[in-house]
Amino acid sequence: MATRARLSLTDLTFAALRQQKREQRERRLIFGPDYEDNGLVFDTPDGTIWNPERLRSAYRSFAKRHGIRPLA
Repeated sequence: MATRARLSLTDLTFAALRQQKREQRERRLIFGPDYEDNGLVFDTPDGTIWNPERLRSAYRSFAKRHGIRPLA
């Protein structure tokens, strides 16, 4: 059986997670039966898992545009 951890979240973090959940519900309606519900918090528009390389590339582009030093 998996162990569950308790986390303390700021109001801002909690609000962002609620917004993410709302957006997922909207996408489920748009995609209908083509939406793949994997129980993910952050998924692609059709509910599938992000390709790690594509996510890494998007992060690097974001970091460069905003003057943030990339993690790796």
